[in-house]
Amino acid sequence: MGHLLAKMLHDTAVGKFNHTPYKGAAPAMNDLLVGQVDMLLDGIGPAMQHITADKLKVLSHRSTEAHAQLPDVLLRLRSATPR
Repeated sequence: MGHLLAKMLHDTAVGKFNHTPYKGAAPAMNDLLVGQVDMLLDGIGPAMQHITADKLKVLSHRSTEAHAQLPDVLLRLRSATPR
């Protein structure tokens, strides 16, 4: 689902970016942590250890309710998410 959201974001974003396909979330996360890529669309669960260690900053998540461990993170807009 992340690659579809990246495409949607790319098509609607004012500032364009390059989409980099990966063969799984682990290599993408590694490149994010070392600064090879600037952002990643992935689930909160796999990234939580890096979020709590202040290695990653969450900008938003795709839920209709606040995440228990991240109550201050923005929720997705229902109208902006493909169904």
